Amino acid sequence: MSEIQIKFNRQGASEDFRINIDHKDFFGPIPSEVKINNLTNIKEFNLPFNDMIIEYYDGALTDQITKAHNNISYIPSGIINNHKTIALYHYTSKENFSNIISSKELWASKIGSMNDYSEIEYTRDSFLTQISNILRERKNENSRDIISRVRAIFDDKICKNIYSISFSKRANLLSQWNRYGGESGVSLGFNLLLLKEACIRDKNKNLILIEYDSKIQASILKKIAIKFLANYKHSFTDNEFSEYFLNNFKKDLDKLVCSFKQGGFREEEEVRLIIEVEEKDNNLLKSNIGKEYYRFNYNKVFRESQKLDFDFEYIFSAPNENSQKRLKEIWKVLSESKMKFLSIIASEIPYKWH
Repeated sequence: MSEIQIKFNRQGASEDFRINIDHKDFFGPIPSEVKINNLTNIKEFNLPFNDMIIEYYDGALTDQITKAHNNISYIPSGIINNHKTIALYHYTSKENFSNIISSKELWASKIGSMNDYSEIEYTRDSFLTQISNILRERKNENSRDIISRVRAIFDDKICKNIYSISFSKRANLLSQWNRYGGESGVSLGFNLLLLKEACIRDKNKNLILIEYDSKIQASILKKIAIKFLANYKHSFTDNEFSEYFLNNFKKDLDKLVCSFKQGGFREEEEVRLIIEVEEKDNNLLKSNIGKEYYRFNYNKVFRESQKLDFDFEYIFSAPNENSQKRLKEIWKVLSESKMKFLSIIASEIPYKWH
């Protein structure tokens, strides 16, 4: 396993992204890089999508047990811009994959309605525990009232307009296939440059690494609790308390709710695209069952930035007994939307679905 450090900068701020590249995600011979002599950078992005220009080959994996087609890969007609930049992977079902490609959008879910339903309560309760511990040490007689006030405003105000799209550093995790899409699932590799560009263009978008270590979480929340209690006054009216809390701590707590998850989710190695949404944003929508989403048009960022030649370089399909058929189904969806890619790769995890 190798480790690559990437700096993410926006408006003077910087954040370290340490992305673990685990080559066990890649089963079989896939093109790790493209080296063709005497080719210039022809700006692949600008070439039209047609069969005269786009060629593909079937990659075959041969081992001691079986021979299987395990990838469909693009033959480039020039040097690929920013090839091998780190990708973050979005797992989804067969149906949602088709919608993602045809609409050229990802739908961000509202924080609190994702797979860890208790994530807001998780960070809230950890924060209240830190406040309670400090008050107990100080033998503060007003601890119950303080805890009650913080709990109420946390539930009412924290992460009420935050939406999130989940990605993983890992392209081919069995737990993710089980959770998102089953044997027809797809893992889409979004180039980190594209996601960074989305954040640069919109100050309300940010990439956040998930922290799973409860000791680190507690240490961070303890510092905020100490700062909160340092200037807290029991004489605060409700309005004064609300103003004090929201002006000084809401921004940090919004981010920490999005950043903290229980250790049981650690193997996901999750990175989130966080979007702070205004109430009347045109990209907001409701599903038929009343769930709220935010539409993120990744293709618009791709087209306008022109830093990449492909929306996706690597796309993985879930473990499937007929991997060749599944690869061609994915290829068909991409081709019908005239969306170029570098490689579609079949997961060779030996797993049978029941």
